[in-house]
Amino acid sequence: ANGNVMKDSLGNNIKIDKFKSIIATVKEFNQSKLAVIEADVVIRDTKSKQVVQQAPIAYTYTWANAYAEFRGDKNALQNDVVQLTKNRFMPFPNNDAILGLTQQGLKDNFKMALLKQTPSIL
Repeated sequence: ANGNVMKDSLGNNIKIDKFKSIIATVKEFNQSKLAVIEADVVIRDTKSKQVVQQAPIAYTYTWANAYAEFRGDKNALQNDVVQLTKNRFMPFPNNDAILGLTQQGLKDNFKMALLKQTPSIL
């Protein structure tokens, strides 16, 4: 070889791939907070006080955040992990905020159920 480029049988330069080891240590974090409200909806006839219909209703609200931290060569990371490294730790919402969102979801579900049963009232 003596510094000359090796050629294949067609006279093209032979290129030899160069490999190097790259390493990264990744820590993935998942934060979540969940609230559930369950209730029974009871519809009564106002005159007879008889139960016309009764059904359970529920709503679940989930707050979630995922992020990752790494040490090492970023080139070793897969694309989905690179995306996670762009996220950061977030403070958990307080209980009142989570409960308020859950209550709103339950109200919306209740309204939808009511509309399906009695569209002319609303």
